Amino acid sequence: MPQAAGRYWELVMTVPAASEEAASAWLFSQGASGTVVQDSGPLVEVRGYFPEQAEQGRLNRAAAAFLASLPAWGLPAQGAHSRIRLVQAEDWAESWKRYYRPLQVGRVHIFPSWLPVPEDLQARAGEPDGPVILRLDPGMAFGTGQHPSTVLTLELLQAYLRPGNALLDLGTGSGILALAALGLGAAAVLAVDRDPVAVEVARQNAGSLWDGAKIRVEQGDILDPRWQPQGGPFDLVAANILAEVLIPLAPRLPGWLKPGGVFIGGGVVSWQQASVVEALRPAGLVKIGGKAQEAWVSLAFRRAQE
Repeated sequence: MPQAAGRYWELVMTVPAASEEAASAWLFSQGASGTVVQDSGPLVEVRGYFPEQAEQGRLNRAAAAFLASLPAWGLPAQGAHSRIRLVQAEDWAESWKRYYRPLQVGRVHIFPSWLPVPEDLQARAGEPDGPVILRLDPGMAFGTGQHPSTVLTLELLQAYLRPGNALLDLGTGSGILALAALGLGAAAVLAVDRDPVAVEVARQNAGSLWDGAKIRVEQGDILDPRWQPQGGPFDLVAANILAEVLIPLAPRLPGWLKPGGVFIGGGVVSWQQASVVEALRPAGLVKIGGKAQEAWVSLAFRRAQE
């Protein structure tokens, strides 16, 4: 199992069940590298993980302010509280095993690396339109398929990806979208993440699943205006990140897409959908589809033909 050395801040938000999705979205908006949700009756614990360099005091103050704001969003806050502690990286990596289970999203079947794949499913994997089997080890990277935003983005990927397409995966995390695309017939994939731990995890997952000649995994800060992907333009760009990242990316997306290409944006909380659509419209990206689950939305856009 790929692991990262060092320690992380574990910020635990205990909230009413109806506020779980908002808490998870907030943790990612603050820079959490991943989250784990644990039910505990009417209250749930949403655990977010931050690098040790993050300022403990700032996280504490921001968490308290967020919890106090829940009623303003029409969300319950009774019993809500937060706590923070330092944990070893290995503690987080091992915690995934308690929550990570096999999952099917359309043709894509996702299995933890420590569980066997059923023989009948494995036997059908080579058939035309057969199952695409991903054996992933998320380690310290975001992306097990369990999160609604990943499920929704995988569904849209299967709807719009065509065999032979070239894909750019922004914020790849564990590499789940990139590897699913290869299994679905993509000819080439560039997967990018700014987190060096995610890059390491994605490379190890890619190396165990697919021909490395078809996929490149690179570290890069996609919000840095100097960063440009190599090998583009692409038939499809996917970014299962956050609305707070998708919106500033909007002006640059047309340069990364072929005319008529498709952009899939995930990690959008439902009340942010209109803002994302409006931000992408001036860039010539028109909404053509979307999927929703709980408080999350993933959206598909097409670049106009020139």
